[in-house]
Amino acid sequence: MPFTDRSVIITGAGKGIGRATAILLARRGARVTAISRTQSDLDSLDARAIVADLADPAAARDAMAQAGTCDYLVNCAGTNVLESLLDLTDAGYDAVMDINLRSALICAQEFARARIAAGGGGAIVNVTSIAGHRGFPDHIAYAASKAGLEGATRVMARELGPHGIRAVAIAPPSP
Repeated sequence: MPFTDRSVIITGAGKGIGRATAILLARRGARVTAISRTQSDLDSLDARAIVADLADPAAARDAMAQAGTCDYLVNCAGTNVLESLLDLTDAGYDAVMDINLRSALICAQEFARARIAAGGGGAIVNVTSIAGHRGFPDHIAYAASKAGLEGATRVMARELGPHGIRAVAIAPPSP
């Protein structure tokens, strides 16, 4: 599918699925805005780079303001802290939820506000994980964050659909 004359914001574009998505969409003609914590991870991409720690809500909102109005948002930013339920720490839980859930909600909110102001349309793709369906040992916060993002995506689809904004979640297998 060509993406000529389309613009896309990709969070977590420095590594993994986000990086692969940025490369693929740029090859297919999209104007990519890549958001990551580390400039060096963005340097080799054919994209407009925004460096931001999305765990910080103010930084996430600022990054989305810098990105401006685009046609698509792909929320790929993610992290994991391997802890079991019995070993779960506040710091581990917060680190995972801040990136995997809260930052995705903030980025989707800011994207949707900009799209609605521009007349609607567009799409949000939230990258979740089968860990949110199946549960894996030592993935308690990760599984909860990804299952939460899937639930939030269903709400986004209902709330944003009347504005012509599609919202979907994809759940690739975990490594």
